[in-house]
Amino acid sequence: MKRRTIVVEGPLAFRMRRIAAARGGEVGVQIFTLPMLAARLAGGFNRAAESQDLEPAIRQALGMGGFTELDAIRGLPGMTRSVAWTLRKIWQVDLPLDEWAATSARVRDIALVERRVRSMLPTGVLTPRDLRDAAMDRVHHAEAVLGAVDLDRVQDVPPVWRALLASLIGKVDFCWRNPGSTDLDWFPGSLAADRALEAPAPRLVSCADPQAEAVESLRWIRELIASGRARPEEIAICATATDAWDEQMLVLAADAGLPVHFSHGIPALGTRDGQACAALADVLLNGISQDRIRRLFGHAAGRSRALSELQPEWAQGLKPAAALFRLDQWKQALDRADKLRTGGIDPRPIMLPVLEFLEGGPAVARQAGEMLLGASAFSLWSESLRRAPAEALDFSRGNSGCRMVETPAHASCGARPAISWEPFGHGCVCSG
Repeated sequence: MKRRTIVVEGPLAFRMRRIAAARGGEVGVQIFTLPMLAARLAGGFNRAAESQDLEPAIRQALGMGGFTELDAIRGLPGMTRSVAWTLRKIWQVDLPLDEWAATSARVRDIALVERRVRSMLPTGVLTPRDLRDAAMDRVHHAEAVLGAVDLDRVQDVPPVWRALLASLIGKVDFCWRNPGSTDLDWFPGSLAADRALEAPAPRLVSCADPQAEAVESLRWIRELIASGRARPEEIAICATATDAWDEQMLVLAADAGLPVHFSHGIPALGTRDGQACAALADVLLNGISQDRIRRLFGHAAGRSRALSELQPEWAQGLKPAAALFRLDQWKQALDRADKLRTGGIDPRPIMLPVLEFLEGGPAVARQAGEMLLGASAFSLWSESLRRAPAEALDFSRGNSGCRMVETPAHASCGARPAISWEPFGHGCVCSG
């Protein structure tokens, strides 16, 4: 078996190339992103630090204080995420913070955070620069570990990885296929380009708003499939930024019955699990009114640990117009409703302890999630709590950019193929 390595860019290209390898029966092929390539060469159990590693370390580093400019803002909601974003950008451009620390107090503070974070990361979890350096120390093993290396449609290589790729030249057969960047002076290896397909003449359709554009896109999909001109997996709808169309595409594609795959994920609040988290946050932040409790229990009844025995008819006898803002009002209303109940299990022994607990507000956010959310919803809830304090749940769940990444419907298990809706420029723009 002759080993070879293919490096791709982005989650869509990664999944598609794996599917293509499985369908083609390719043997000895390793499909990596650039951080995965460095981790494979670094050996052992090394890997690049991810959000779940970085954010707790950053929160702890900020909590230690000792900053010049950041002390006044280090406890604000979103600070952890902002520092993580800043460090990722710094690491991507391979900026040595310690060498620049003397230039300003702000850079000195960020350099201090970086040193603390590096010391707090678990064993084998490395920042991109440290992972790159560890891989370069073992570059003499590249032929045995990687075999021939192809960069396949990688648009651009961040500076932090350039030295590693340059060091592989001469150690292995290395080719960059279809580079999208014009900044190639740093790359000493060979370049290759596939034969360019003839571009069809564009056809322009004018629409009134994003909803109308989504409707026309879905009509175009249905026309292509119905006429036999294209299979679903050969169709892609792209935009440079998808935010303006995501909601319309999500709703209209479901109504149309078309299996559209969102390669960049779908907004967490657009899923049932996300709505369950939103309902719980609404109760903890704003109180146990009847409307909020009905919404939360609609998600949690029969699905969560605390409400697994609660019957769907738990609200029978309650007056919908009653606000019920306090626990004593709930007790009175449930007592009156019990006299009107025609059957079923008395919900009071189940509901009242939960309502009393929920009156604790944001302070009991983690325990409330464990009690009232299913496993997948609780993972979203934990992510929101990791990104910001419980008091800022409205901000973290609505503005954090959290998305659910779909498993492709066209995976090699043989399921029905799907059309792709994706931001243009994330590697491949067609779904297969």
